[in-house]
Amino acid sequence: MTSKAIINQQLDQYACEGMLIFDDQNIEYLTGIPLLTRGMLLLKDEWIVFVDRRYSELMMEYVRLVTVNNEDDLFKMIDQLALKTLGIEKKHLTQARQRRIDACKVVNIKRVTSFVESLRMIKTETEIEIVKKAAQIASETYKLLLKEIQKGMSEKEVGECLEAILSEKGAKKLSFSTILVSGGRTALPHGLPSDKIINDGDFLTVDYGCLYNGYCSDMTRTLVIGHATEKQRNLYGIVYQAYQMALKMIRPGIRCSEIVKTVDDLFAYHGYYRENVHGLGHGIGLSLHESPIITNDQPMKLEAGMVITIEPGLYIEGFGGVRIEDMILVKEDGYEVLTDAPKHLFEI
Repeated sequence: MTSKAIINQQLDQYACEGMLIFDDQNIEYLTGIPLLTRGMLLLKDEWIVFVDRRYSELMMEYVRLVTVNNEDDLFKMIDQLALKTLGIEKKHLTQARQRRIDACKVVNIKRVTSFVESLRMIKTETEIEIVKKAAQIASETYKLLLKEIQKGMSEKEVGECLEAILSEKGAKKLSFSTILVSGGRTALPHGLPSDKIINDGDFLTVDYGCLYNGYCSDMTRTLVIGHATEKQRNLYGIVYQAYQMALKMIRPGIRCSEIVKTVDDLFAYHGYYRENVHGLGHGIGLSLHESPIITNDQPMKLEAGMVITIEPGLYIEGFGGVRIEDMILVKEDGYEVLTDAPKHLFEI
C-alpha cells in the first residue's frame, strides 16, 4: 500500500487539494487490493474509495469506504466537499464525467497525467520480489518448453503446451495473449498461434508472460527447428549483439532515446532498418506496458528501481524475423536480468 506521505507530496507537486482516480490498476496500486470501484478520491487527510455494497465491510488503514450507487452519487459527494482545486486522471475524463464535473462547485479542475503512474515506475522491494517471481516462472517455462517442441507440431499445439507449463509453474493467468509464430510468419511481430505446422528450417518465436500476485512478466525467445542456415545465424547474431549493447547501457541516468539510437545505429551498419512496429522496450509491473516506453523520442532517464524490458527485433517479409526480450531491473550500480532463460540460438 502506498504511503500517505508520498501521495501528499504528489498533491503538493500538482497543486491539488484532491485527486480523483478512476484507473482500476492505479487504485489497486494505492490500496494494495484489487477492487472493483467507482473511483477513488485522494485528500491530504484521508483517502475515499467509492464502492458498491459488496465492499461495505472492508477495512483499510486511512482509507474510508463510501458506498455509492453510481457516479452521480460520487460527484454529489465531491460537490459537498467544496474543494477549490481538484485533479482528475486525464485519460479517464469521459464526456459524461466532464459534464458531472462542470456541475460541481470546484473552482479549478486540473486534467492530470501520470499522477500515480510516475510512482508506479519505481518499484518497492516488495514489488521487485513479486516481479522476480513472475519472471522466474516465465524463464523456467521456456527451459521446459524446449524439451517438448518437435517438428510436425502446429503453432497452436506448442502454444497450448507453453500455457500448460506456465500454469504448472504457478502462473495464475497470462499477462497477454501468447505470440507464437514460425517460418515466414516470424516476420509478424505480434502474430498469434495458427494451425501452421512447424517444419525443418523454421524460425520459431515465442513471446509470452504470466501474472503472479497481480504483476506481469514478459519475455521473448527465437529458435530454429532443425539446423539454422547462415542467413538465420547472421540475423540472430545481429539482434543478439543489439540486445547485448542495449543491456550494457542500462544504468540510472541514461536516456531511453540513447539506448534506442545505439541499437538503430547497429542495425543500420548491417543494412537493416528497425521498423517502427514496436519500441525497444517498456516498463512493466501491474500493467504489461508502463512508463517508461523506450523509444527514439523518449527523453526520460532510467532510474534505480525501474523494471523494464529490452526487446530488439528484425523482421524480413518472406523470410522471417528474430526478437529477443528480457525483463531488466535497473539498479544503482547497473542492472539485473530477471528472465534468465538461455538466449543462444537453439536448434531443435
